[in-house]
Amino acid sequence: AVVSTQSTGLSEIFPGPVPMNIGHSATKATNFLEYTRAALAKLQLTSESLTDEAIAAFEKRFDATDYRRLVVFYQLRTLLSRVIEHVVLIDRLLYLHDNNVSAYLIRVFDPIISPRCYAIVANK
Repeated sequence: AVVSTQSTGLSEIFPGPVPMNIGHSATKATNFLEYTRAALAKLQLTSESLTDEAIAAFEKRFDATDYRRLVVFYQLRTLLSRVIEHVVLIDRLLYLHDNNVSAYLIRVFDPIISPRCYAIVANK
């Protein structure tokens, strides 16, 4: 994914779109500064104008209230993701049945790996 730096407030430091898929880090950061430095290194982004003070100010801008909202959002996302995936599959399956297409769902691989483990097989 790519995100505009305008929406993050970092446009003066990193002009243009910034790739946002950081993935997993082998080393665990103990604070936001370490995480930021490691993430920037992994994305191969460097900026002399991004000081430790600027990173601390950016972190402080998002207070505990925003953090709590973020935690609630991710918990809801985790709880509802599987349900939403199944609703989408059933909707697609019903669309095919409504259009006189013989279709069914099969599990392609283990759902522990991903909730997107089902395939729709259709015969017209």
